[in-house]
Amino acid sequence: MSAVGSYAVVNRDGFQTCLARAREIHSETTGKWLFKKTEVVGQAEFGVAWTAALVREVDFGYSGYALGNYLDAQEMINGVRLVDEESETSTLLAKVFTAGFAFDQKVTLPELTRDKLLEYGREEYGEDDAAGFAEAVTKAHSFYLEGLGEINSDNLVVFLIR
Repeated sequence: MSAVGSYAVVNRDGFQTCLARAREIHSETTGKWLFKKTEVVGQAEFGVAWTAALVREVDFGYSGYALGNYLDAQEMINGVRLVDEESETSTLLAKVFTAGFAFDQKVTLPELTRDKLLEYGREEYGEDDAAGFAEAVTKAHSFYLEGLGEINSDNLVVFLIR
């Protein structure tokens, strides 16, 4: 099963409201025994805040998981940790999306050579899938560069996996 990937250009002030709404998302259980019902509360309010803050969203042409694989490859190959997936922001975004990686300032992305990507792909996914992995992560590199180019004083960028 594949996931959809994208980046969202989001108004900085509105993003803070989105995070506040995400903090309020929780599960509530009502009823007893066989009649228990669990409902997630607060997602609609987050959705309203997200829509208000969203400037535009750009879809990624490959599996959204490649956006996460890209971050892993940067860390393993170049020793660069671009996102703290355990941060409060990442954890809050994961309440609503499969994953979300927020960038509030531009960063320089080290190159990932094809040889090192193929080697890493073989180690992680095996010989048969290494070339496909390398291609997807190379496309993710270009996609991250494009998205990071959208960061300015008014807007930040969130890379999403849905």
